[in-house]
Amino acid sequence: MGDRFKPFLARPETLRATSRALTDWVTQTHREAIVLIRLPNSSVWANEAPYYESLSRSTRAVYILSPESLFTATSNLYCCTVPNNNHQEEEVLVLLTPEMSCVLVGQQLDDTYGTSAPSRSVTFFSYNREALDPALEIFQTLAVQARPQLKTQLTDGIATLAPRPPSPNAAAAIVPQLIQLLDSAVQQKQHLQRQTITLEDLQQTNAELKQALEFKDSFMKTVSQQLCNPLTNIKTAIQLLRSPRIKEGQKSRYWDVVLSECEQQASLINSLMELTSIEESAPEGEPSPVALFDVVPGVVSTYQAVAHEKGIMLAYTVPSALPKVMFPEASLKTILVKLIENGIHCTPDGGKIWVIATANGQYVQIEVRDTGIGIPPDSIPKLFDRFYRVPRAKMQSGGVGLGLTIVQTLLLQSGGAISVRSQMGMGSTFSLMLPQADE
Repeated sequence: MGDRFKPFLARPETLRATSRALTDWVTQTHREAIVLIRLPNSSVWANEAPYYESLSRSTRAVYILSPESLFTATSNLYCCTVPNNNHQEEEVLVLLTPEMSCVLVGQQLDDTYGTSAPSRSVTFFSYNREALDPALEIFQTLAVQARPQLKTQLTDGIATLAPRPPSPNAAAAIVPQLIQLLDSAVQQKQHLQRQTITLEDLQQTNAELKQALEFKDSFMKTVSQQLCNPLTNIKTAIQLLRSPRIKEGQKSRYWDVVLSECEQQASLINSLMELTSIEESAPEGEPSPVALFDVVPGVVSTYQAVAHEKGIMLAYTVPSALPKVMFPEASLKTILVKLIENGIHCTPDGGKIWVIATANGQYVQIEVRDTGIGIPPDSIPKLFDRFYRVPRAKMQSGGVGLGLTIVQTLLLQSGGAISVRSQMGMGSTFSLMLPQADE
């Protein structure tokens, strides 16, 4: 199937978090969905049995192909033992739903350049029929060879949910995950080991350097514009303050303009320095086991007074027995602070914000929910771009457009993932997936 995809590199942790986010979306929205999974030859997948059993109860059917008998079949969970082949370390996920069909493939690379090299997966994704049809054909062939009695129901199920492109709602749900996966792929380039230099290598390096310079030029142009706008407003206000005809009431308004623009300028500079520091250095501390019950309450309580002033209820739900996460504590606090600040800013008087943590397979999920104004569907794919600010019809845009970029960068650095669900006028939910710590 590989020649039907455009491959890129991603960390296995990020790949699996994306896979988990896609299947979670299916369980929340489509009980008629069919999930097809190809697992590598590894007994560690036996730990996933509870998750796949739960997944089968929330969907029409789950079919698992594996070289070993790792799972116990249930009413909607069909396990097929297939012979070993040359793709033992290949993970394949195919989703068939009324709103979308897609295939996600990850093949882990052997660490041939020394044990210090990070683990990487060659990753493919597609929702095109030309990729889905051969994937479905392979699944059907292998599954029927292993269990001939599945032929009719598998054929009928696939025919009922024929591959189809994503609907707008499905695209809004999965696009942030795919953007995150691609961002992870970009980060993995810096970990590639030095190889024999050839003319082709030099040409590729030159192309990447050119692309990096173009990005830098674009970034500097955007930064210059962001810095100039407040300065222009400050200059105009000062010129008006020097007018001999200005009235006292006008003076007060112009001084408010100067103060507001100075604060905007300081916020922009601080955010730029923070983002630059994060991108040019290691995460804020080494990942270590962190109990969310020791972190979330303190962050939430810090902002409850601010929320109360706006008439917003801010609360949290974190079970004390929740598994610990393997994540830098300072980075986790920064992420929570920025998401809560974002929620307070986008939630009107009388609204609510919740921070909810739950176990989710090998990950711990943190959701920051609000009853705010919501995010337009066409803004969600751009939500984590530098300097992007959602157009606000009822509230001032505020911010400098770097907070969510910082959140995503910190998550990617430590194997986490983030997704967004939103409905205009109803609110938004930011979902974080953090790796569990080994107990």
